[in-house]
Amino acid sequence: MTQAKNVARRQGSVDPRAVRTREALVSATIELLATKRVDQLSVSGIVKAAQVSRQVFYEHFQDRDGVVLAAGEAVLAPAYEEFAANFVGDESYPEQVRQLARAIEPHRPMVCHLIDSPVHAKLNQVLCALLFTPIRDGLREMLDEQGKKASGQLLDDAAVFMIAGTQNLFIRAYRDQLGAGATAERIEQLRLLLGGF
Repeated sequence: MTQAKNVARRQGSVDPRAVRTREALVSATIELLATKRVDQLSVSGIVKAAQVSRQVFYEHFQDRDGVVLAAGEAVLAPAYEEFAANFVGDESYPEQVRQLARAIEPHRPMVCHLIDSPVHAKLNQVLCALLFTPIRDGLREMLDEQGKKASGQLLDDAAVFMIAGTQNLFIRAYRDQLGAGATAERIEQLRLLLGGF
């Protein structure tokens, strides 16, 4: 019970020392994930790389997967937030996806190590949640411009469908070691097949 209180207290702490320690743990994990799969990481290896004690680690994270998730969010969330901020639901979607892929590309080894890891599903949920509102709103604007109507539920479903499909193609592209251009081309072919969303 005490450990859970410490985790919650330190995670939200704005104390500069706590923030620096958390950043050190996340940065060390990011560096380790560039060369190691998640199943090859241990709390011992992370604290050694971050130069902190195990006790300090557990004040910030409940376990290894907690810091791995934080590392994934630290690297990927900014790229997804930029993608969401610039989303337009038209024929430029493949180019938007290409730009997202380019932003992620420097972290390809880490992303590959996160795929199929214990944190993959949760990280994917976080990233999809970042995209939901901007994509739903962009689809609504596109339909309004075309003079078409759709219920709120249909728009929600369309946004989820679009996000999940794009994420699935991204994951497959990383597994197949495809570049940003090939990924965007696959999405363009899909967009045309579906009638040019």
